[in-house]
Amino acid sequence: MPPGLSGRQVQVRPSLREVTLTLEGDLLAQHARSYVPADVVLDPAHARQLRLHREANGRLSGNDVVVPAVDLSVYDRVVGLS
Repeated sequence: MPPGLSGRQVQVRPSLREVTLTLEGDLLAQHARSYVPADVVLDPAHARQLRLHREANGRLSGNDVVVPAVDLSVYDRVVGLS
């Protein structure tokens, strides 16, 4: 499943040969089914997205990202209100 959709409720349809994931009728993923114990099927692009997402969340929760305050009076001057 694409990492951006984590936390969403998806429909999983397993068959003898494959596993299909859909969200509101749209196909998200379709993989060959594995019967190997503890086997994980992971798309390399999804793994990269997931790693980047986790790193970004870590920076945000660690207060590493500084968002400067915005001087709203600039907008007043632009539209001629000051």
